[in-house]
Formats: sequence, structure tokens, C-alpha cells
Amino acid sequence: MKSGLFSSIKNYSYANARIRARRGNLITDQEYRKLGKMELAEIAEFMGNRGYGPEIEEMGDAYEGEDLIERAVRRNFSRTYQELMEIAPGPIQELLSIYSHKFDIENVKTVLRKVMRDPENDISEMVVPTTEIGRKDLERLADMGSPEEVMKEFEISDFDGDITDKIEDFSELGEIEDALDIYYYTHMVEKVDDIGGKSELFRKFLELEAGLKNISLVLRMKKRGYDYGDIVDRLIPVPARHELLESEELASLSYEEILEKLKESPAGDFIEEETSAEIQQALERYKLKQGIRLMHEDQLGLNPVLGYMVCKEVEAKNLRTIARAKAEGLGEEFIDRNLVKGVAS
Repeated sequence: MKSGLFSSIKNYSYANARIRARRGNLITDQEYRKLGKMELAEIAEFMGNRGYGPEIEEMGDAYEGEDLIERAVRRNFSRTYQELMEIAPGPIQELLSIYSHKFDIENVKTVLRKVMRDPENDISEMVVPTTEIGRKDLERLADMGSPEEVMKEFEISDFDGDITDKIEDFSELGEIEDALDIYYYTHMVEKVDDIGGKSELFRKFLELEAGLKNISLVLRMKKRGYDYGDIVDRLIPVPARHELLESEELASLSYEEILEKLKESPAGDFIEEETSAEIQQALERYKLKQGIRLMHEDQLGLNPVLGYMVCKEVEAKNLRTIARAKAEGLGEEFIDRNLVKGVAS
């Protein structure tokens, strides 16, 4: 018994030691400021020296500029996930596998945008394939002629229920995307509870993330004039045990009243301006704060691995933001304002 316990602790220690080493390679706020001054070719060179080398080298002959950076970031994220699965002990592998369904959901949203808005668009390098839905499956979905066909074929083996029952209007992309979020977070919280013992903090993080998505949804729908009933029907029904705001209550308020509530909440410290983009960035920065907390707590448990994945997601988003801004000729001030910072110092 003691031998088995020692072996388990040893496995977690090995995995988390590897994660600590990877943490040291996350891009810092100071480095983001430097990237904001660089040209796209210089940014790609910097990435090649900071963990993105295989992707930059592999794709550098076929792509350049923004296209190279976008594709390298996505492929690197997929590789990072696979490598973490290889070093992680069993329970962490199980939770990582469940967590990866987040990318299945985002991939299907990308497929739907192609099918519904831009059938000629090549999305092959815009997705992050997982062990559940691989690249060939995504390409097959992307070749379908309607969102109904895509959603009928979409399935996650760990999740129960038919998601198409939750969708009334297949011509409304926003409604389908909200239904996908409800499908994901509802099942995720259930699956995390099933693992038990080492996942309490991560479950709370998922509930917070769902709550933040609800706040964004309420703000967006309020601004477009939707009424209370329409908004509530599209909220993620996850227990509001996080420390921010109760979503149904927000749905009964005006847009201005919601902003005031947000400024008084723990996320208010991150709000500098009241534009829609700034509010969304404030919510992302607040979420990152919780992800960093995951990364540093419970060093013999699940949380450092999952916290690292959250921070790696943020880094990927930041690099794509910089690449797009540079390609569109936007300045350093725009880039600085739209980055989510604080992953590494």
C-alpha cells in the first residue's frame, strides 16, 4: 500500500516538475511589449526560439507573416496537449482528455462558421484536432452542406444527450454556439465531479469560466435589445458558486446597471474602459488570474497541469492577436490594450 502511494506521489512529482520547466518558457509581459515593436518575420523568429521551433521550421517554407504565426500557434498548442498527455499520471490524463472537449467545441464552431458564412474558406489550419475529433473528421464535417448536417454528425463520446434538441433555429449561428457552450459546460462539471478527490479547484474554475461566458452573453444580448426570457434561455445552467455575479439576476438589469455591478465585482479591478472589447478583456484577465492560481496550487495534484493549459491558451490567443494586428497595420497601443497579461513575469 505504501509502495503504491509512494509511486503515485512520484508520478505526480515528475509531471509537475516537467510543468514547472514549461512554465519558465511562457512569454512574459515584458516580452509581449518587445513583440509589439517587431515585424512579423521577427516575431516568427522569436517564437522559433521559444518552444515553437518545430512548427516554424516545418511550416516556414509554405507560409509567412500572419499565416505562418497563426498556423504555428495552433499546431504547437495541439502538440503541447499531446505531450502533456504522455507525461501525465492516469487521473490527470483522464481530466485532460475531458478538458480537451473544449477544443472539440471550438473546432465545431469554426466548421459551422465555414459552412454558414464562407464555404470556400480553408479551415484545415484553423482547428486544433484532438483524440476525440481528429483532422479528417473535421474536414468531413466542413464539407457538409448545412449546419443541421454538421450538428447531426457531431458527437462527443463522453457526453450524453442529443444537442440538436436544444437548437430551435439552425440559421442563427449565435444560438447554435450558445447551445454548444451549454452542452460542454454542463457535461464537463458532471465529469469532473466523477473523478473526485483531486479536482475540486478545477471544477470551481470551470464554473467560473461558465459564469464569465454567461456575463458576456448577457451583455451582448442586452446591447442588441433581447428581453429577459430570451437571454435566460441561452445561459449555461451551471451552479453559480463562483465569486462574481449571478447571471439570471444580471439578465433582469439594464446594460448600464450590469456594467456598474461588474465594476463593483472582483473583475472590476481589471476594467479600464467601458467599451465592449475592454469589458471582454477584463473578464479574460480575471479568468487568467484564476488559471494562474490553479497553476501554483496543489503541487502534487491535477491543478498545475490544467493551470498551465489555461495559461498556454492565453499565450496562443495573445500571439494570434499580435499577428492579426500587425497584418492590419494596427499600432503598439492597440496591441497592448488587447493582450491578456500576467501569465508570466
